[in-house]
Amino acid sequence: MSTPRDRLLIDAERLAALPRERLVVLAAGRRDDFAAAGQQQVIPGALPVVLEDDLAGDPDGVHGRLPLPTPAALTQRLRRWGVHDDSVVVVYAATPKTTPSVATRAWFVLRWAGLPDVRLLDGGVEAWTRAGKPLAAPLHGAEPGTATATPGHLPTLDADEAALAAGNGRLYDTRSAGQYALGHIPGAASLPVGRVFQDGRLLPPDELAAIAAGTDAPAAYCGGGVAATGVAFAFATLGVTVPVYVASWSGWTADTARPVETKA
Repeated sequence: MSTPRDRLLIDAERLAALPRERLVVLAAGRRDDFAAAGQQQVIPGALPVVLEDDLAGDPDGVHGRLPLPTPAALTQRLRRWGVHDDSVVVVYAATPKTTPSVATRAWFVLRWAGLPDVRLLDGGVEAWTRAGKPLAAPLHGAEPGTATATPGHLPTLDADEAALAAGNGRLYDTRSAGQYALGHIPGAASLPVGRVFQDGRLLPPDELAAIAAGTDAPAAYCGGGVAATGVAFAFATLGVTVPVYVASWSGWTADTARPVETKA
């Protein structure tokens, strides 16, 4: 019997063996990742997806610097990528310098939008090449898909809900320990995303379970709604749903009435 981890995480060999029909592979990175790499090679058949352009809407004050895209905009992107409602979508960190959280942001956005089968390639492009698999020039278009974004399939929080979760001891700050010490939502606990991903790979289930133990119904935030999706993904592989405060610190601090705690 398959586990949530089996359904959400995929390795290079399993990806290479998937039927190509209805398979969509997305190479997720930041603008700087792709700019630094020039004509970045990708897993054959993959389409580049840029965090700031494709996985976010326009920056909007208390909604944060990387708000979720509008359903209409995301529907256009899904169809441009050739995604259908029954597609198997595999996302991965596109370059060796791309953090896994950029790929989990893609996972979160697509699952939030209602796609039922979205998986993460463990270890990103480095895992693919270490397995001896080839790379190719990226595609810049696909046969149009038919998927429609229907938001709300993964839970999100607004600022008031994040404050309530923090006050109840259920909110994780997934930024680095140093950023947490400089300022965080009062009551939030520090859980850097680097504790659940090491060297680009997700921790084994028993180690993740030890981290998750003792926190009932956790939620997560970060700087701009990226790192928190890494923790949400990690917990999802344990069968635990973690709501994300997408506006995160960028949205919290845009409202000067919101309190800030600065102890480590």
